Amino acid sequence: MIKYFMKEVKNLIGYLKKIRIENFFLAFTTFLIICVKPFKVKSYDMWWHLKTGEWIIKNGKIPNTDIFSWYGISKHFSWTAHEWLTDVTYFSIYKFFNFQGLLIFTYLLWFAVFLIFASRYKKSMKYRFSLSFLWLLLFSSYTIFFFYVRPQSISFLLLSIQYLILIDYVDNKQDRLIFIPFISLLIVNFHGGIAISSFIMIFLIMITNAFNIEIGKIKSTKLEGKKLIKLVKTLVLTILISFINPIGYKALTYPFLTMKNTFFMDYISEWASVDFHSGHGVMLIIFFMLIIFAMLLSNKKIKVQHLCIFILYFYSSLKYSRMIPYFIFYSTPIYFYYLEDIDLKRMIQNLGIYKINKIKESKSQETKSKIMIKMVVLIICFIFFMVYYPQRKEEFYNPISNETYPVEGIEVLKKYNPQKLYNHYNFGGYLIFTLHDEGIFPFIDGRADLFANKGEMNHSSVFEDYIKVNHLKENTDEILKIYDIDSIFTLKDCSLTQYLKAKSKWHLIYEDHLVVFFIREENHISSIPHTKIYK
Repeated sequence: MIKYFMKEVKNLIGYLKKIRIENFFLAFTTFLIICVKPFKVKSYDMWWHLKTGEWIIKNGKIPNTDIFSWYGISKHFSWTAHEWLTDVTYFSIYKFFNFQGLLIFTYLLWFAVFLIFASRYKKSMKYRFSLSFLWLLLFSSYTIFFFYVRPQSISFLLLSIQYLILIDYVDNKQDRLIFIPFISLLIVNFHGGIAISSFIMIFLIMITNAFNIEIGKIKSTKLEGKKLIKLVKTLVLTILISFINPIGYKALTYPFLTMKNTFFMDYISEWASVDFHSGHGVMLIIFFMLIIFAMLLSNKKIKVQHLCIFILYFYSSLKYSRMIPYFIFYSTPIYFYYLEDIDLKRMIQNLGIYKINKIKESKSQETKSKIMIKMVVLIICFIFFMVYYPQRKEEFYNPISNETYPVEGIEVLKKYNPQKLYNHYNFGGYLIFTLHDEGIFPFIDGRADLFANKGEMNHSSVFEDYIKVNHLKENTDEILKIYDIDSIFTLKDCSLTQYLKAKSKWHLIYEDHLVVFFIREENHISSIPHTKIYK
């Protein structure tokens, strides 16, 4: 037994000798981050995306009017599923592989993005290991939390590939511009108007490389005329080919329609400005400082192209927190470009902090130290796995938490069958997924653009009327009455719940740790007695 064990240890050491230290740490980073990210499903919009995909497959067409909200249906609100291909893809995966398949798919999307950047800059990992590994560790640990069952997960991968193709072309490495329009064709069908990012990036790279300029450390070198003309042709073709989608120009105009509505910007968290007291704000500053550090300390001139991309997406991240991962993706090649010309040890020595020891390790000593590092990392991985595995296994097979979603409350809604339900915004998608086939429809859900339509109150949208009720801003009773709301399903801990409990006209039917369900006294929406409270 002992001989067998020692033999396996020798085989492991022999295998470790063949693995480069930088590749080993990349694998370690991947393992660590996947262990840390929870399996729990926390994407509120995932649910209506799945149901939309099911509807498209079942009906063989893309909806052009609302099919989910009872108010939107009654008013024939215009709606197009501009992310239709994502919806169909996710539902197909769900149908055959359940939620576990969706979780694995989003992990694979993230891993593909991480692998693209990590393998692209493996040279920097070899010669600038510490600073390269720091960036990739932060990159992976932060970006993985943006990979949910949402269109962004797919567009992150496609935009990353497209961006690196453009960089290769400008740097005279490879000419693969022919793929750019076809990637945009995928993007516009998977994620609608985000394809405009492709147009902006091509235009930005084209303009910033169209002239010669040198001001201090800032420099721009003009591309050859033929190369600039090819970029112009690529931009035109990319724009034209993006119209090849079932929705037409509306797929591209959607972001502008949403962003011009300032009311949405104030209340939808991902469109809000970044909060520097939050983890997102802190990480944004860290990435910002690392890029500035690389630009200033490198002996290379700062390219106008890099500077413009950096400023544009950093500003976008400050304005809209959902843009932070895009800033990180677009900044990664910039960081590594300048990192290649930084000698950190020499800089520290010049500052007089310490003197570099010029005595080199022998090859055998160096090999032994690397093997020891790898062995320690493997032990850490093993301990980490043993501690987390039981919890992660349970999460993987039961990803829907009743701490996040009103799992038990859904059964009560089925019993009472409300027809004009007012619901909390975050639960709209889950209600669509679980109750649509039961003939129960929510009032509002995560399709924000749809609820910009005019509501029943004077000069206000449906979303604005929802906010007025949910935050008790004004005329709560009047708004509920005008919309003829017969029941309310909302968070237990909110101002509206306390308000309704004090009103005799609203009867509390159900209450748990997360949600409450009220019915209006005069609306007998069920034969079930209105006196039983579930807790």
